[in-house]
Amino acid sequence: MRAVLIANSEDADPGFVGRALRQRGYSFTEFLREDHQNWPSLDDFDLVVAMGSNWSTYWDHVAEPVRAEQALLAEAVSRGIGILGICFGAQQLAVTLGGEVTRAESPEIGWYQVFSVAESA
Repeated sequence: MRAVLIANSEDADPGFVGRALRQRGYSFTEFLREDHQNWPSLDDFDLVVAMGSNWSTYWDHVAEPVRAEQALLAEAVSRGIGILGICFGAQQLAVTLGGEVTRAESPEIGWYQVFSVAESA
């Protein structure tokens, strides 16, 4: 099984996510957000992992790579390729699927339990 990890160049270390993928039999390739013009096709991948970032989906100065990543995630959805979004990657997936991302009143850093609301269940 093959996975693609999308990350920023300054924090592209897959860390525990990479170890967990390897333990589950995945090999993986990293796509750098800053190099989105050179991303290969998703033809040979079974999973897309959109990693965290210090970016936000609504920042104008990174709009081009943000939109490129959203297009890649939309392609993965349409092909039935599995997707895991972590932090910024989850923001990207939410926007790709029609959600909205806005600035929180205070930062949420670390692990949090996520609850579904009735209209999204």
